[in-house]
Amino acid sequence: MTVLTDLMLYFARKAQNVLRWNWSNRVLHRFERWPIAEREPDMLWRLSASESAPYPPLQTRAFKKATLFTPSGLVLVQGKVVPQTLLTPSTQTANPQEFHRKGFRVVKLNGAVASMDMVWSDNYFHMLLDGLFALHALRSVPDEIPFTIVTRLKLPPVMVAAYQEWLPNRPLIQLRNTARVIAPLVLAPSRRDYLHKDGLLIRGLASMPTPVRAFLRQYGKGCQLPEVIQSAPRLFVGRKGTKWRRMLNESDVEALLAQRGFLSIQIQSFTNAEQFEMFRRATAIVAVRGASIANLLAIERPLKFISIRPTSDDEGSEVLEAFIRQGEIEYGEVGGDGKNKTSDFRIDLTALEAELDRLDLH
Repeated sequence: MTVLTDLMLYFARKAQNVLRWNWSNRVLHRFERWPIAEREPDMLWRLSASESAPYPPLQTRAFKKATLFTPSGLVLVQGKVVPQTLLTPSTQTANPQEFHRKGFRVVKLNGAVASMDMVWSDNYFHMLLDGLFALHALRSVPDEIPFTIVTRLKLPPVMVAAYQEWLPNRPLIQLRNTARVIAPLVLAPSRRDYLHKDGLLIRGLASMPTPVRAFLRQYGKGCQLPEVIQSAPRLFVGRKGTKWRRMLNESDVEALLAQRGFLSIQIQSFTNAEQFEMFRRATAIVAVRGASIANLLAIERPLKFISIRPTSDDEGSEVLEAFIRQGEIEYGEVGGDGKNKTSDFRIDLTALEAELDRLDLH
């Protein structure tokens, strides 16, 4: 597609997001999609079984004279998408969202390139799971193959630390408002996927390779926390200071939890390292469901965790399902009266008390 076409689709998508016309969404999907075709890689490297566990050996494929579609990491060769770069754990098929434009600039680079961007969301949770997975898989590329890592994202410190530890000799550049990178060699690392282990379906937080979990259990360890948090093993992570998905009776929830020994914190006011250390030290956490649950990747011992949700449905429960089954968290949940998962809401204090009692959090 030409740059002009990309530019037209970019602004058409922006208009559609404002007007929310269902028919225009379907039309844009049709124009935004490229043909998909199988393509054997020109080069292929694998991590060892121990570095990949519990996955089969993770791979990085390389394609000559290819194009990297930066918003989602998909690779095009001769104008056709390599299907392995479209797989997402939520669908296992080509995801239409991966075709939407997030920019229209085209950049040409002389050497090999790779992307850690595997999702459309700038959400911290998605960046952490998919970005760290991609960075880890890129460790399969031999040292004698130079390449540059590109990202559209402003990386959180924990991802910068992982990059510096795992791939310190690979240049990293942030490309803003860029749709495509054209390069003589484009690398495509394995994507995070569903897997089975000991008869269980593993997905969500538990679907990270063992070496990545080991890194996250060490990140921020021993960092200095405020004294009030060091002496508070029970934490409440609310939604104060936010403009959407607000818990309208949060002050009542705070008062109830304070009686049970919970300290209320605003998670966004702490660094990545501090957030990981707080979750690592805690014995019980009550949190409004959001990106902060990614910090559960730091825990080293079983934790009592109550999730507060805007609605009464169980959408998104698969994120924690394997953690619960494997005994990493003892879980409770309270749904609110919101119309959807982004609505403002209230929760029933009696229901919260019941979950606290059930988990022996008196």
